[in-house]
Amino acid sequence: MKRILGLIVLLGLALSVQSQHDFNAPKADSLFQLLQENQRWMGAVMLRKHGEIVYQKAIGLADLEGKIPNTTQTRFRIGSQTKTFTAVMILQLVQENKLKMDAPLSQFFPEIQNAEQLTIAHLLRHRSGIYNFTNDPEYLSYHTNPIAQKEILKKIAAYQPVFEPGSKAEYSNSNYVLLGYILEAITGKDYAKNLKERITEPLGLENTYYGSKINPKASEAYSYKWEGGGFVPETETNMQIPHAAGAVVSTVEDITLFLEALFNGGLLAEEQFAEMIRLEEDFGCGLFEMPFYSHEGMGHTGAIDGFSSMMAYFPEQQLAVSLLSNGSRFSNNEVMIALLSEYFGMAYELPEFTEVQVGKEVMQRYEGVYASPLLPIKLSIRHLNGQLEGQGSGQPAFPLEAKNDSTFTFDMAGIRILFHADSLTLYQGGMTIPMAREKGE
Repeated sequence: MKRILGLIVLLGLALSVQSQHDFNAPKADSLFQLLQENQRWMGAVMLRKHGEIVYQKAIGLADLEGKIPNTTQTRFRIGSQTKTFTAVMILQLVQENKLKMDAPLSQFFPEIQNAEQLTIAHLLRHRSGIYNFTNDPEYLSYHTNPIAQKEILKKIAAYQPVFEPGSKAEYSNSNYVLLGYILEAITGKDYAKNLKERITEPLGLENTYYGSKINPKASEAYSYKWEGGGFVPETETNMQIPHAAGAVVSTVEDITLFLEALFNGGLLAEEQFAEMIRLEEDFGCGLFEMPFYSHEGMGHTGAIDGFSSMMAYFPEQQLAVSLLSNGSRFSNNEVMIALLSEYFGMAYELPEFTEVQVGKEVMQRYEGVYASPLLPIKLSIRHLNGQLEGQGSGQPAFPLEAKNDSTFTFDMAGIRILFHADSLTLYQGGMTIPMAREKGE
């Protein structure tokens, strides 16, 4: 892979061009024009080097109904990039001798299974073995409602451990929700106030904060999903639920400023920063590797509702890159590859978008629930409003675009599905996974 990832309407689409060409970026401009014309992606990007913006662009609409365009000052929900902010604040507590990396979770939440064996370090690096509560199919039945901390704790405590603490690494939102609760317990202040006092005010990040109900009058974007040939509003997660794992709102400019400060000693002492970037099985503390060819970078991705995000910092070049999207059916990874290819002077082929029409009868033939011993989840395929869509157990549905009568893709996640008579083959991230349709489907 060209490699940036380390680890997964609209009528009259508006194009807001805000480019500052400290480097020549004609292909990046052409890519965003293509994404605009083919209704593939909405959002904003920014590259910053040595404190100066070298490229920025925004396309699409922050509010379809109000016809408000995205800009580089539009505020997006950043999803799991929140974890990087959370990790910084936890490490600040360590720096202040208010918390130890080897402190057992039982000091705070003894009701969690294996709490005596797992530590703060295990939570930070996703080595706790605590089940990811957002993977539970039940999650989609309550994620838009306000739920108190004690109820979330009750849900997390009820799951059986996935593995023994420290034995392996596996991403879990539960880890960072618990870290956020620990931050609040130690400081006596809520997450929003900690974020303001520890990060955003010292750095002057006026557009970064703990989110609440989306307000377009405050330059906040709604998110959208592709359905029935256009972008439609996506559900709105209540931010009490993702909390320290995914509740922050920000802009591409603030994210690049945050990355610069983090990697240049503006937030953590040398010892704690070294701990943050130290990897165990690909995971640092709120960061993971995001290399681009021979260029070493670190960052994080994010997704919540129809929002998705990527950020990366390349220390050797002192280059910070941020991407925030509120609607997409194109891979963020490919957008980042295009931006970095342009920046580093490497070849990049622009995508070709072709629309293939497949009959309703053909799509209905593929409907069903598919399973494989190689995957812990099942994949449901259904035909809806003239379009085929897929949905993994406990995950949001995603649209599938026809390439021919038997091949469908979801470019945003790099998914390709080849349908057979009573089975399918799923291709993603270099994996090839055969899945059989369950009987009776």
